[in-house]
Amino acid sequence: MKMKSVLFASVAVLFTAGSVSAADLTNPFGLPEQGGISSDTRIELSRTKYKDSMGKEDGLMASEEIQYGLTNNLALTAKLYNEFDIDNMSELNNQHNLTYQLGLAYNIKKDNFLAQVYGSYLTYDAKSHYGYIVDRGWQKYVEGGVKVGYYAGCGFTPYATYAVLNPIDSTEGSLEHSAFVGAHKTYKKWAADAGIRYDFTTANKGEKAWSTEAEIAYNVTDNVAVALYGTYYIGGSNAEDDAADTDHTVGLRLKMGF
Repeated sequence: MKMKSVLFASVAVLFTAGSVSAADLTNPFGLPEQGGISSDTRIELSRTKYKDSMGKEDGLMASEEIQYGLTNNLALTAKLYNEFDIDNMSELNNQHNLTYQLGLAYNIKKDNFLAQVYGSYLTYDAKSHYGYIVDRGWQKYVEGGVKVGYYAGCGFTPYATYAVLNPIDSTEGSLEHSAFVGAHKTYKKWAADAGIRYDFTTANKGEKAWSTEAEIAYNVTDNVAVALYGTYYIGGSNAEDDAADTDHTVGLRLKMGF
């Protein structure tokens, strides 16, 4: 199976540059100002086709993330997302497959150099998600990551991210890694992001996946932005050598600042 995990859903979240009331709500750096709040709502559809005639799997996920500015450079982040069971190929057990995440993010800026460090605690009830096929209850993870970039002028910011997810209860010592290299560009009320992601794990023989990501956004007002985004799987493998043949995701995003 193509490697999908709670990590790769969580690190896809983009933070807002500067204040959440700034004109570019989807810039990959920044946090709400002190006392400010931002809302990031997403809904996405995915389709995975597997090698060796193993069929396909469709997915539907919705998420809501709220950020609160503790200071101008430090924010508290709370996220809730749900994977819906819309496909007989899915291992999901029902329609309420919730994952909860709580964390902090901190911004650092020196001239045109930008950085963000973040950490979070993440949990979900595996028994509720997968039913009788698993004998595990609540799964708990800690995540840490860093994002660095450079504002080159004319609305152009190349950046890179790296995140690691560590299961708290696992005795296998498996870490899930995600690295992304891309760029953000603004033009008037429009904004675009694009880049390449590499995900891999350290469990058993390991799993790996390469994918491309892109987003086009329109800032309706200084406090509201809408976006269309997508990912496309380039290639990869896992320990069972039944990696996806093709995989793509399309989603809609609503970002608001208060």
